[in-house]
Amino acid sequence: MATAARNFDMASARPSWAGRLHDLCAAIDARPHLVLPFAIALYLAVFVPVAQRPLWYDEISTFHVAKSPTLGHFIACLTSVELSPPLQFVFVRLSMALFGESPLAVRLPSLLAFLAGSLILFRIAWQRFGGGVALATLGLFWAMAPGAMAVEARPYGLLMGFFAAALYCWLAAQNEIRWSHWHAGLLLSITAMFLTHCFSPFYAMAIGIGELVRIWQRKRLDWPVWLAILAPLTVLPSYLPLLRTAKSVVFPDALQVTALTPVMFYIGMLTPVALAAILILIFGIRGAGKTLPAPLWTFAIAALTGPFLIMAYSAVSRVPFWNRYGSPAGVAMALVLAALLAKWANGRPAISVSVSAVVFTLFAVTQAGTPALMAPFEGTNTGYRQIEPSLPLVTASGLSFLEMDLREPETVARRVVYLTDREAAIRYRQFTIFEGLADVQKVFPLRAKVAAYRDFTRDTRRFLVLTRPESMDDWLLDQARADGAKPQLLWDKKTPYRDHQLYEVHLP
Repeated sequence: MATAARNFDMASARPSWAGRLHDLCAAIDARPHLVLPFAIALYLAVFVPVAQRPLWYDEISTFHVAKSPTLGHFIACLTSVELSPPLQFVFVRLSMALFGESPLAVRLPSLLAFLAGSLILFRIAWQRFGGGVALATLGLFWAMAPGAMAVEARPYGLLMGFFAAALYCWLAAQNEIRWSHWHAGLLLSITAMFLTHCFSPFYAMAIGIGELVRIWQRKRLDWPVWLAILAPLTVLPSYLPLLRTAKSVVFPDALQVTALTPVMFYIGMLTPVALAAILILIFGIRGAGKTLPAPLWTFAIAALTGPFLIMAYSAVSRVPFWNRYGSPAGVAMALVLAALLAKWANGRPAISVSVSAVVFTLFAVTQAGTPALMAPFEGTNTGYRQIEPSLPLVTASGLSFLEMDLREPETVARRVVYLTDREAAIRYRQFTIFEGLADVQKVFPLRAKVAAYRDFTRDTRRFLVLTRPESMDDWLLDQARADGAKPQLLWDKKTPYRDHQLYEVHLP
């Protein structure tokens, strides 16, 4: 009997599975940096393969501008073709100089800047809410829709990195009495934002709005912080020539901002992490744990308003709002979700660490929506190369034109032509964005050719057209029919480009 009782006491003394799990969560919450290398390995495993896919239209522009042979050529590209501030191209040029001209090298600055920004958010959440919430914040930032910008050779990955850096420097500068390296970091981070994208002021102003709340609380100005916030505004006049050129483009009604645009944007941002976001919202609102101070809440709300303000500008200017313009709001969204998770967890590591595990699982599964970026290159057919190889190959889409110029073999690329006719583009599609390819040809070393429709058809009466029936920018076949042609469908299969139907056009 005594032996049985002793065995029972020993068994009851052993930690249960629930106890061991609780201890593990507590250990991770206390030392999340030990888990960080495994998280970064997952980040690279998910994003590096996607970053090796072929470059698409916008990224090809980044590639060519970054390769500018002279400073004068670089400035000409920025003011006539690219219409973006210069900083991203400097980083891409440096990356290509170090690692070659592969798609991965072109996208490497975005990949690293986005990772750096996410680690800054991790640090902010760790300092305020503990390691479990910090890990969840990291996974949420990666897994939300803006995470796809990490594998785009465009300014948005860099912009999010600089935005996170500006946020961290602003928070750290609040603890300094005099000008410090944190103030310098704030100034440089905001300046870098302004030199990366023309819409960055809509996000940088969130820091200024948060600082206004801090003034109201303190009843006095923090002059070094305001100097760091306001000094970068001297960069903004350089935007004027870029914006004037952009206003000359005509876009169809289908691309205009509507009442549904904000709704679809914010829902789309959270879709890859919908399960975790819903749980955090439901339990976080009712929670009693730590939350953000008023200036930081104000910053987050203002930053989340940034995309809406850009939509308003787009509606007035009659230009599209692309979801990538709202990517920096992902910084604020991750911060808000972190604060709500901290309220829910209320110091209980089991909750925060468990949620972080769910978030990283979602990231591994949804991959921030990046599988959609790989889908166009799966199961493609290049049979169009062998059909009537003696005829010019006209692309109805400017996207396909620039992509084929870079990717196609020499013999095919030399046949590729894009035709311009502003009047026809407006008449049939209300879409003139690719009329600017005539200027692109002047500054990019293209193998394919851009020609005016009337000049081309004066000498060439028979040619091939690569298009797609649902295209909103294909005015070419309409104009050819108006000129008496009867386009004949020769081929219809999936290609590595958006266009998949090959027609023969014979003008009478």
